[in-house]
Amino acid sequence: MISSISLILALAVLLPADGVATPPDETHDLPVGGAKATDAEAIAAVHGLSSGELSRAENVLENARALQESLSDRYPGAFGGLYFDYNPTQITVNWLAGSAVVPPPEVLSHPNVRLRSVSFEESDLMAAQGKVSNLLREEGVAFDSWIDVRKGVVAVDVTEDNYQRVLLLVEKRKASDNSWGAVHVSKTEALSVEGVNIFAGLTTSSCTSGFVVRNTSTNVRRGTVAGHCGNSQVFNGVSSTFAGEWYSGSRDVQFHSFASNHSLIARIDLGSGATRNVTASTSISGTVIGTTVCKMGKVTGYTCGAVASKSHLPSYVPSGSATFVKVNRFSGVTSPIVQVGDSGGPWFNNSTAYGWTSGVGNGGAYGIYMSLSYLPSPWVVAHA
Repeated sequence: MISSISLILALAVLLPADGVATPPDETHDLPVGGAKATDAEAIAAVHGLSSGELSRAENVLENARALQESLSDRYPGAFGGLYFDYNPTQITVNWLAGSAVVPPPEVLSHPNVRLRSVSFEESDLMAAQGKVSNLLREEGVAFDSWIDVRKGVVAVDVTEDNYQRVLLLVEKRKASDNSWGAVHVSKTEALSVEGVNIFAGLTTSSCTSGFVVRNTSTNVRRGTVAGHCGNSQVFNGVSSTFAGEWYSGSRDVQFHSFASNHSLIARIDLGSGATRNVTASTSISGTVIGTTVCKMGKVTGYTCGAVASKSHLPSYVPSGSATFVKVNRFSGVTSPIVQVGDSGGPWFNNSTAYGWTSGVGNGGAYGIYMSLSYLPSPWVVAHA
């Protein structure tokens, strides 16, 4: 049994949702000159950190990854998600207001963790997202949705012509079901779209090549692009053979095979002749809100942003699931983080693979990628 004293002490450290200091806007542009040997220089510049400060921040980020998985498993009725900020370096843990469950010592005693009181815990948000997604699909309304951990809500974007209608649908259900209170509806100029360039008479690929994948049973390798791209693809001037496509639910990827005289290697093209080996992978469960990730695309090249949600439900994926990752461009950056034509391209941090570009939202203000966690079994990202 939890003592009343320990409960009071634990809840005393909870900060109200509007009492958490807002991190300063990240207004730094990426360094001129394209991708570096690692992303460290770009990440440090964006967040205003020295190399030593960035190293310490990355250690805290590792703590956040472990904490995220632990709290989600052990405290499903109280944990409301967490997010990470580079500067100031901190992990914010959302905890259900009024919960009788005391946060564990690794939260209360961690010098870089702050607790934040929220109205909905993690499973509440997932349930609310499922409800609103089912409703809007039944109503024939196109939408994007994701769990916004920083705000503790389910965000739903619709176009202006559907905005008032969706507001009324949601408000009507709030009266009889409190979980609908987690749903926040906003207007957007444009919903997310498939990142495909369509031209008449093009003889080259319309997308960007993604990570090389490996079959863990046979060691066979395949090249990849986004599942929604055309099935006839040319990789860097080399013809390929379509070898399978997964474009629904949590997936947006397709495989291609090549003649035996071509080698498929675990490497990322960073532009201007620079390359980088792929040596590790990060799953969806190991991805932390606030992490800086970078991508390569044939239209926008090398760009970076911050993970904003791991539960984005794109408007375009058939029978889509709320498992795609949304990456916002940094505050103060006006150029698109992703554009049509970047689809299939790799998302990564240093030499660690994260996923494949799937789409672009709000005119390039954010990108959407499929996590490598949803590769069909027994395929994995190949490592060098």
